[in-house]
Amino acid sequence: MIARPTSRRSPPPLARSVPQSRRVNQLDTRQLQPYTSPDNAAMTGRKNAAQYLLGIMTFEEAHRAIKRGQTSVLEAAVPATISANSTNRFGWTLLMLAALEGNTKIGTVLLDRGADVGALNNFGESALSLAAHKGHLPFVKLLTSCGASGDIRPHGHDLESWLRNASGLSKAKIDAILEVV
Repeated sequence: MIARPTSRRSPPPLARSVPQSRRVNQLDTRQLQPYTSPDNAAMTGRKNAAQYLLGIMTFEEAHRAIKRGQTSVLEAAVPATISANSTNRFGWTLLMLAALEGNTKIGTVLLDRGADVGALNNFGESALSLAAHKGHLPFVKLLTSCGASGDIRPHGHDLESWLRNASGLSKAKIDAILEVV
C-alpha cells in the first residue's frame, strides 16, 4: 500500500488526469468543409435551421470563401443565396473583403453579379481605397475599369494622404497606384 501525502493539495486538473487518447477534442473550425459540402453545412455558422434548409449563405461563410480563394463557391452562391452587396455590421461588402485579399478572380465574379464599386463602409472606405491601401495594383486597375472613383475620403482624409501616411507602402508603389486612380 502506498502512503498518501498529508499536505492538502488540490487534485490535478482534469486534462492531466484523463489519458490523451480519451480526451474529447474541441471542434477546429479551420478544418470544416467548404460551404458546398452538405454534410457539414449545419456547422458552418448559420444562425438557424431555416438558413440551412434554404441553403442561404451567411456573410461569414462568404467571407471565409473569399479568404480561402474559393471562387467556385462564390460563383454558385452569389446572387442565388447571398447578395453581392451584402454587408456586415461595419458596412463592409464582399467586394471590400476581396479587395483586401487582392483576389481579382473573386472581384470579377462579384462585379459581374452586381457588386457596387462605389459602396462605402462605416469608416468611409471603399473597395478601391482598401485595395490601394494594401498595394493590390491589379485589383485597383480592375475597380477603376469598372467605374470606381478615387474621389473618396477614407477615415476623413483624401486618398493620397491616407496612402502616404497610413499604408506603409513604398513611395514608388503609392505613385503607381495613384497614376491608375
